[in-house]
Amino acid sequence: MQWRFYRARLLKGNMNKQGLVNSFISGDFVIDLRLHDKKTSARNHGTAFRVKEDRLINLFSNISEIEL
Repeated sequence: MQWRFYRARLLKGNMNKQGLVNSFISGDFVIDLRLHDKKTSARNHGTAFRVKEDRLINLFSNISEIEL
């Protein structure tokens, strides 16, 4: 399998706090607590922050298209 990218964006700058709040309220941004428990042993695999790919641009203040 070969990947072919047709578009790239550089997301940087301060995170847009209101965009983060709006994404969380609308369900586009979720916090995933990745815990694993096999009867007696619990392991914390870390906290994951997930954002729907097409909504990611709402969280950053500076977005640039990158020429490919």
